[in-house]
Amino acid sequence: MVLRFFNRSLSGSVGYFRNKLEGGLANLNDVVPGVSGKGPALIWRNYKEFVSQGVEAELYYTKRFGDWTLTAGGNLSYGYSDATREADVDYPDDLSGLRKIRRVGDMKGLQVIGTFADEADIAASPVQTYGTVYPGDLKYRDRNNDGIIDERDKTEIANIQPSLQYGITLKVKYKNFNLDILGYGLGGFDRMLTNKYYQNFGERKYSNVLRDGLPNGNPHPVLRASTTRNNFEASDYWVVDGGYFKLRNVELGYTLPHHVSKKIGLNVLKVYVRATNLFTISKIKDLDPECLNAGIGDFPLFSTITGGVTFSF
Repeated sequence: MVLRFFNRSLSGSVGYFRNKLEGGLANLNDVVPGVSGKGPALIWRNYKEFVSQGVEAELYYTKRFGDWTLTAGGNLSYGYSDATREADVDYPDDLSGLRKIRRVGDMKGLQVIGTFADEADIAASPVQTYGTVYPGDLKYRDRNNDGIIDERDKTEIANIQPSLQYGITLKVKYKNFNLDILGYGLGGFDRMLTNKYYQNFGERKYSNVLRDGLPNGNPHPVLRASTTRNNFEASDYWVVDGGYFKLRNVELGYTLPHHVSKKIGLNVLKVYVRATNLFTISKIKDLDPECLNAGIGDFPLFSTITGGVTFSF
């Protein structure tokens, strides 16, 4: 639906979408009994079904004030996808931790309830099956109350698929000067702090999180010379809000009047200064929230400032 107001100075649109995908490939090991004798040749089938839905909207305002022209606006999109049919076992509630995820982007893990105070605390707690446990290590919730911490105690702890995407635009023109600003952001999702910058153990290089803590406010688990699997098992201890906003592009330019550029044989002559990734707003301060491995295992994402001249004959 397209909207226009105030003599077309204000315009926008709103839309709703719903898409259904059928026939997604799935391995049917979990739903076809092995005693059926069908064998591995028939395990893969077009079995899964997904439904994606959401809304999209944009709104822009343009107005002239004498020598000034202002354009401001933004757009956003909100949506999510669910698996409406999954190759999964119909687990009872006490084994719900073994169920496959239903919402695209969901992550399963354990729930942390604290740390072990001493050996007596370890002895009095449910048995954790992720390696040897020492005082100071993370203690997990026994969700099904069977006295053992294992895969059956895992639940949805995060969703790493952004559900919200938005952008803002501001353009200001005064005579031959122009200022263009573009901002971009993602929201409604989580980041898992599981790379080698945030998880320090063994022979890995230590980072500032040992002093400053994790972006979610949690201190780094106790340091050990050996690899301690228990503390680094997928859990809500390592989850942080992944939302961020970036000032993506800024340009300040000046275009010579046509009667001036014409004298030197040019149709258009423009000088400009451009900047990218000037600043970011996010709970994640020490790394780039757009890519946590940038500068760690991947190429870094740079902030740049450039100048230039464009012309045409």
